[in-house]
Amino acid sequence: MHRRLLEKFLNNTRQQVACIEAAALVGDARKAADLAHKLKSSARSVGALALAELCQQIETAGFAGEHPSCTAVVAKLAPTFTLVQACMDADLGRTADIQQDCPD
Repeated sequence: MHRRLLEKFLNNTRQQVACIEAAALVGDARKAADLAHKLKSSARSVGALALAELCQQIETAGFAGEHPSCTAVVAKLAPTFTLVQACMDADLGRTADIQQDCPD
C-alpha cells in the first residue's frame, strides 16, 4: 500500500503543480490558492512537508489577493516537487539513495 500511495501522489502532484502554475500565470491567485489547498493536504499525508508549507504560503497569499507574493511562492513549487519526487523515488528504490538531500 505504501508504494501505491506514493506513486499515486507523485502522478497526481505533477498535474496539480502544473495547474497551480497555470492559474498563477494568468493572474488567478484565488484558483491557485484553491488548488494549493488540495495539494497541501495530500502532501502532508505522505510527509512532503516542504511542499505542504509552500502550498500553505500560496493559499494564504492567494486568498488574501496578494498576487505578486502568490506568484513568487508558486515559482518555488516545481523545484521543490522535483526534490520530493527524487526522495520518494529513492524510497521506492527507483534511484540511488539521496536521502541526505531530502527535505523534511
